[in-house]
Amino acid sequence: MPAMPQRQNQDDRRRTPRFEVDGRLRARLDPPAQEVVVRDLSLGGFLVESPSAFPVDAVHHFRIALENGQWVTVLTAKSVHCRPRSASGTTLSYLTGFAFIEPQGIDAQESVRELVKQATTVVRF
Repeated sequence: MPAMPQRQNQDDRRRTPRFEVDGRLRARLDPPAQEVVVRDLSLGGFLVESPSAFPVDAVHHFRIALENGQWVTVLTAKSVHCRPRSASGTTLSYLTGFAFIEPQGIDAQESVRELVKQATTVVRF
């Protein structure tokens, strides 16, 4: 059963619902080889948490996989906002929103849909 999308407020400009995927996706920025945590995902983009800030409008390539290493895909996205995350203790991190640039087209949208499905499917016993 897929996870429910997060509730959006009236000021939210997203055209597609976002899904929480905390801990269920791994992402690696290529280059440089830097791991980031994917916090949420939608058909239009995703939010990552990282130890360093990303400049707005920067384009990056991400290798994304499920936490078990399966279903790897590469996505190209542009950073649209970045802000410090309130952190406990002394470790500071940043939340950066990315909008997909590639893949594009019908096949690409299907790839992103499959990624959302794989990352948000809940197994019940």
